[in-house]
Amino acid sequence: MDFVMAGPGGPGEYMAKKGTMLQPPLMKPPGPTGVFGALFGLIPLGIGITVLVFLWGAPFNAWDSPPLVFRVFGSFIAFGFVLIGGMLMAGALRDARSGGTLFNRAVTEINRANAAMPTQAGAQAAGGGYECPQCGAPLAGGADVSPHGDVKCGHCASWFNIHGRG
Repeated sequence: MDFVMAGPGGPGEYMAKKGTMLQPPLMKPPGPTGVFGALFGLIPLGIGITVLVFLWGAPFNAWDSPPLVFRVFGSFIAFGFVLIGGMLMAGALRDARSGGTLFNRAVTEINRANAAMPTQAGAQAAGGGYECPQCGAPLAGGADVSPHGDVKCGHCASWFNIHGRG
């Protein structure tokens, strides 16, 4: 598959070398971390604990006490809230303590690998860029290329196919 430069910078930036695509830099996903993340996890944790306390804290033989079926069913739902809140709190505090999330470390490694890839200017200097077959001018960085590979030369205004077809 061939990729060509679709525009200067941004997520649409591709190398004009056959079979090589430069990945856009990854962004951090939205989500709470640190103390704010721990407070965010406190909400479902508090809801779950409150439901458990009210379900099982009521006397069993009182007039307004919940039946055993409701206590068990409500406990399953409340345990889900407790687990989600506890995992949010633990994950946020662990990430704050370790200096970053696993996602941030993976993004750093991917960006480091992308920086080591040759750039489009380096590929063109090495002769790997596309050139107009009529005048020999290199394909401009912001040239519009059709899905089939047809492009218009910015120098002599002739049309050609970057795949060498037709």
